[in-house]
Amino acid sequence: MAWGIATAGHRDEPLFRRLLAKCVRELPANDVQGLANMMWAAGALGVHDEAFMAAAAGECCRRADDLSPQQLANVLWACGTLGWADPRAVARLGDAVSARSGGFEPQALSNCAWALAKLGVTGAARPAVYD
Repeated sequence: MAWGIATAGHRDEPLFRRLLAKCVRELPANDVQGLANMMWAAGALGVHDEAFMAAAAGECCRRADDLSPQQLANVLWACGTLGWADPRAVARLGDAVSARSGGFEPQALSNCAWALAKLGVTGAARPAVYD
């Protein structure tokens, strides 16, 4: 539902915030595709909800090995777009990108690189795939 709202450009922030709150309440029941889509939708609509971002990114970090390359790209893109830069979460997601760098489409890998740069991940903290 959130993906459809964002794709349509529907700007009903109260409705969207209710969806984010519902996602947080039901976090363990959400699959990684749903979490990645919710994060992407939040980024696309520019809705920064700290509680949602912390909970959803934390859950994505715990389940990072289950995220597809595109889902990782969507999660990082949302973090970069919203300026959400929890260092431990971003490092874990960056490590997941490195571990699967060969499976990324060029655009998805580029989105990850952009997000990590936007979030200030440079030098030794940057995944080796970008060296």
